[in-house]
Amino acid sequence: MSPLDTFLTIKPKDSILKKHISYYYFHQSTDLNFKKKFTFYPNFIHGLTAYKNSDLEFDGMTSLVKSNVNAKINILYTMNYSQNISVSLNGCFNKIGVAFQVAGINHFVSEELCKIYNNVTKEFNYFGKEFEEVLSNVFKTDNLDIKCNLLDNFFLSKLVNFKHSVLIDCLNMIIESNGTIKVETLVETTGINRKTLLRHFQKHFCCSIEEYKKMVKFRNTLNFTQSQLEFNSLTEISLYNHYYDQSDFNKQFKTITNYTPKELLSKIKKMGEEGTYWVFE
Repeated sequence: MSPLDTFLTIKPKDSILKKHISYYYFHQSTDLNFKKKFTFYPNFIHGLTAYKNSDLEFDGMTSLVKSNVNAKINILYTMNYSQNISVSLNGCFNKIGVAFQVAGINHFVSEELCKIYNNVTKEFNYFGKEFEEVLSNVFKTDNLDIKCNLLDNFFLSKLVNFKHSVLIDCLNMIIESNGTIKVETLVETTGINRKTLLRHFQKHFCCSIEEYKKMVKFRNTLNFTQSQLEFNSLTEISLYNHYYDQSDFNKQFKTITNYTPKELLSKIKKMGEEGTYWVFE
């Protein structure tokens, strides 16, 4: 990236917050002629983002960000379980991102997530004016540590006791099994009634267990490819991540990303120092 396009990341300093928030990121361009489009893919780490001086337009799984110095702070929350999401950036922009750990946001809201999350517009105004004021102060400083402290203090003040910790156990079991665990096994292990488990999963995570399992398999595989110091063959990757064979691996990746694994891995770019991977057009 050029000096006119910066992307910085920092982890929360507070040990409690680290359990629920993976990292904060700050993406900015001061170039009036800046124009880029990037795509990000299904993930169990979901992001709350805030834009300053930008108008946002949504069209299905695509968003358009256009410079507007008179625009209010726009706050979004995005969960993508099954589809890739594209973002077009045009002109100057200043963006704050909060990347939550698995089900991390559930520890900061006192309601069922599906009641306050609108998957159509993605606008997320749950925290109200108080959060806007904090974001405004974060935008004002260039000091990364001060930005982190401001966000840490806010989220510490919003911590709630998520009463359904057994659901978090289910998420972790799905991730550890690379999406292969059966619902029956989750029921037997947790002791939750099947109907209750399926209902609460949808209420608090806004998706079905089967959707989550498919997403986990894809994301674990993508993370695995990016963590290897030496590139494994696609056959090795597919077998290690429990695909039936390389043909199945290719088919499932293309269904989600519109690329074969080989095509995607040649295009993907790591942003910052954390696990953020985007594909630029």
